[in-house]
Amino acid sequence: MPTDETRSFYQALLIPDHNVSVWDAETSATPKGPHPGAPVLQVAEDLESPLELHCKRSELASAISGTSLDLTMVRGGLARPCPSTFPAGFRWKTNTGSAIYGWDPPSRTRRSHILPATGGNVFYRPSLCRLASGRVLMVFENPMVSGVSVYSVDPGEAAWTSRATIVASATALAPTPSDRLNTYAAGTGAARARLWPCILETDDRLFMYYWKIDDVNKQMTIGCMESTNEGVSWTLRRPAIGESLQMTSSFNSHTGASGEYAYGNKIAAAYRNGEIVILAGVDRADGSGGTIAETCSTFRQYASSDGGYSFTSLGEWTDADGNGGAFAQVLADVDGFHLIYLGIDEDNSHAMPTHRVIASAYELFENAPGVLAGSGIYSGWSVTATTSNTRAKITNGLCAFSIAEDGAYYLHGMKHSAGDGRALVSYDRGETWSRLEPEPVFGAGLPGDDEGYWQNSVSTERPLDMVSASHNGQIWIVSSLTSASTEGILTMSLGGYTDREAPLVGLVSGFEQDRACWSQVYIPTAIPNTFSAAFARTATAGLSESVGSGYLQLTGAASTNQYSYEDAISAYPEVGIEGVFVLKVDDVSPKSSPQLMTGSVDIVMSDGSESYGIRVSATDTTIYAWEKIGAGTASGDYTLLGSLTIDTAQAAAIRVALVKDGTTCGARIWARGETVGALDEAMAYTLIGSDDSLTDISAHFTAGRLQLTGRISKSGTSDQVRWYFCGYDQPATAPKARSRIANYIRATTDTMIGRTISSRGTYVSQGVTVVSSGGVARPGAEYRIPTAYDNGPSATLEPSPRETFREASGASGQMSIAYQWGSEDRYIGSDIIGIGLFNSTLNTVAVAFYDEDASAWTAEQTITIQEGGLSWARAGTSILPGGTEALFVRDSEFDGGYFSPSTSIGGSTIQQTIGGVWNTSSRMPALLVDPAEIKGTWTASGSGGLIVPPSAVILVPLVGVRYSGVRIRSLAASRTITPNGYHEIGRVLIGPVFLHPDSQSWGRSITVDALVDSQELDDGSTQVETIGSDVRRAFEVSWVDGVSTLGSSTDSADPGVHYLDQAKTEADGLTGTTPWQLQGLHRRLRGSSQQVVYLPRVETIQTSEGHRVLNRRSELALCRLGDDLRLDTVQGDENYSEVIRLSTTLREEV
Repeated sequence: MPTDETRSFYQALLIPDHNVSVWDAETSATPKGPHPGAPVLQVAEDLESPLELHCKRSELASAISGTSLDLTMVRGGLARPCPSTFPAGFRWKTNTGSAIYGWDPPSRTRRSHILPATGGNVFYRPSLCRLASGRVLMVFENPMVSGVSVYSVDPGEAAWTSRATIVASATALAPTPSDRLNTYAAGTGAARARLWPCILETDDRLFMYYWKIDDVNKQMTIGCMESTNEGVSWTLRRPAIGESLQMTSSFNSHTGASGEYAYGNKIAAAYRNGEIVILAGVDRADGSGGTIAETCSTFRQYASSDGGYSFTSLGEWTDADGNGGAFAQVLADVDGFHLIYLGIDEDNSHAMPTHRVIASAYELFENAPGVLAGSGIYSGWSVTATTSNTRAKITNGLCAFSIAEDGAYYLHGMKHSAGDGRALVSYDRGETWSRLEPEPVFGAGLPGDDEGYWQNSVSTERPLDMVSASHNGQIWIVSSLTSASTEGILTMSLGGYTDREAPLVGLVSGFEQDRACWSQVYIPTAIPNTFSAAFARTATAGLSESVGSGYLQLTGAASTNQYSYEDAISAYPEVGIEGVFVLKVDDVSPKSSPQLMTGSVDIVMSDGSESYGIRVSATDTTIYAWEKIGAGTASGDYTLLGSLTIDTAQAAAIRVALVKDGTTCGARIWARGETVGALDEAMAYTLIGSDDSLTDISAHFTAGRLQLTGRISKSGTSDQVRWYFCGYDQPATAPKARSRIANYIRATTDTMIGRTISSRGTYVSQGVTVVSSGGVARPGAEYRIPTAYDNGPSATLEPSPRETFREASGASGQMSIAYQWGSEDRYIGSDIIGIGLFNSTLNTVAVAFYDEDASAWTAEQTITIQEGGLSWARAGTSILPGGTEALFVRDSEFDGGYFSPSTSIGGSTIQQTIGGVWNTSSRMPALLVDPAEIKGTWTASGSGGLIVPPSAVILVPLVGVRYSGVRIRSLAASRTITPNGYHEIGRVLIGPVFLHPDSQSWGRSITVDALVDSQELDDGSTQVETIGSDVRRAFEVSWVDGVSTLGSSTDSADPGVHYLDQAKTEADGLTGTTPWQLQGLHRRLRGSSQQVVYLPRVETIQTSEGHRVLNRRSELALCRLGDDLRLDTVQGDENYSEVIRLSTTLREEV
């Protein structure tokens, strides 16, 4: 048996286990700076030039956090822009979710939301700006208070957030008229006082330009406001353009002298390469007494190159007949400033969307070639008036221009004569334009103008003053409203990511242009039969209908109020129908009988000889799907196909498709619960009903119909339903059109069309924009985009303590970081594990180990790192002893740590430590703390002070048990006492502790290097340059008397054993082995290539302690071994009885 030669203390080294890594799955932390990591190709293919991807950085809080995104290429080829009509495309999912997302182009409205104008206010003339950060800002005017409101939405967010309100009426902003946005009184002449606010981002600030009206002197100019914090606050600047325009004497009158103006129209502005261009729409008066043909809508152009503070007037467009127009929008791109406006077509009867581009703000848009962006169905986007005294006068216009993040140009417009919304797209920066709706179906007998993003509303229920912006992979169209029932700002989200892509109609122009749109849309700005003549209303007496902020609300006065809004569709079974419906039901007692449901969608398809139908209903907790098998008046007339449980606060979103495919008629019903009013960036549905052989109900129904229907069973507001959205596609009857719904029902993730990848960037999700930087995409290639952090947990394993893990500001709850060194429990090389914490704010932690065999964490040990319970007194920024605690403090010992007055007050960084004994009757030490971090709650003295050192080593005996990981958890209250309210950890070094079993010779050499570079100058002075953040120590450790290896050199040797743990479960060292130990460590660590922790004195750990903490600067040092280890045999035989003298040097890492 070996002899127990355990001593009371040892020298030791904490050696890193190179297998240690951060265990993400068991880590719970909120690191600073989440952002998308580098996309990683998951399968290394032996292919030449694979597609290379990288991610744009997003600085917003909503950016990707905690999950990874997985992209799969569904189409091979090159990224856009490219010569191919069909560039490479992808679908995606999260690594933790099951939904797989394709993409719909912005040719159909997905959801809508209305920001209500209440209290007699009206909201007009919105403007949008997509900032470089990805945030979208919206401003709009409220003429009743002469104010402007500012709202924002971040990537990944689904609703607007109020950011600022600028109220500057004659009574609200004093003292002089020049301080006001306008000089007219609120509510007076509101129709004339058109601000037309236009928001613009330059390199480092925002500008808002608007029409500034002097109603006393009848003049107008362009005013300017500035924001340096993304629209939270605004500063009024002097008028931007430096000129005033004379207005006519009467409000909005075009009767006036030559050179006078009725009012200002829409303002457009853009910034590029240090230049700003403003194109301001104006309506010119008709001249003397209405006899001179000068009335026209035209533009004035201004340019700036001084950051937007002053402008040069480039004059007014001169050719009003050829170039008149209004409702301009200007956006900057890589090649210049792009203008879209509604100009006059060839017969001077319709305003056509026209595109022009200039390279510099000082070039004239009027002189640039104009490209008509559409014809035929794209006319009528404005109201024009052309008479003997009117030239190119445009009184209203509906056209929105946006550039998506992937470089696609989108135009969305709407006919004034009918509520039909249409869209155009350009992939070559406006040189050519294509329709975004499907081409007319050959043989259908239809003009190809029967579907769009907005379809078939009456002319009085449509958007007004449309603008648009790219957001979340969608196009958001924002407008005010013409509705008599609803005042507010309407936002429509078009296209976007979904697991149920819109049906593919054909494959002629590309994957975007050949997708089905809506043949009928209902957005609740009015009750359905007022919104569109397609709906017929049937309701029992006592039904109460009202239109709220984006919803139709139905309640009843009796117990059996029924309602139905019916579109008598010509839905032939062979053609089919698909649609989306969103409603929210509140029931006192949730119903289960299909004929009694509060809110339902009923669809019947019939050609007179065959009829098939479904009903999809909602309660406040469940969505049901039924097949109709009878007349629908009793429970027996339905067969339940399936259901989905939703949260009571959620709306029920329903997606349906019916079609006769071959000899049988099939149906699919999908559903989801969603936040009311949210314009989600990605939508996933659950299939709740599927039937490929519906029952023929022609005995009960001989005509097709679609109904929004229900029954209010309780009076008052006890039962109610709110309808939020309705959109459906009823294709033409031609054979080509028939296939779209059948293909839609059969679609799988393998047939997804996905979204095109772009070299300019394609938004995916959670703030992640992916950019192609070259190569060729291969179908099926998979890329993973992980979450990365500026200061993530992985930083704790970086060699430099200055590369830190840092919690995000405002982090809450308990932070824990887990590490693992294998998938199985294993021996780490010692029975003592060491955990080194450097440049750390942790004061008390709980440590647990993972037992892989038991698949569980061990009970935690609470470990105190701080020196606590100190009585103290403060003299300015000096912390002095206030009691008689026996704490010996060495000079500079706690520098870089922090002092906290108590366990509940934030601390301050210790800048200097003056040595002494923490006792008022002895040589008093002092802690000089950072004055900027002394909190207002600090008192003059206290009794519960804490010193938290910057570094510590925790030693834990494993008592013969094997583990696979360790977890370090901060206690919740510990964050409170840190100087900045968050935890920070520089370096974590985990591994076995190797004690030196052989006593070191007397004497040790420590060299301190100040890390400065000093140079004596010719004049005798000294120039000193600091080249390090702290002094650096070097420890020369030697056994000059030699170590006898006689008892540790042969197989038959039985050297004495040494234990660092009182339990003595497993020996931690063998007498006479120090030379072999150090030689092995040099080889294992390759000298200075890896760090170690030098522990000059470690006392035996008592069983009652369970661990040992070393927290003084003199007790530990993060070091690197010297590259050389010298071993000298002073006597004895090699490899048998040598007495070896050895020495090595450890240099501190600072």
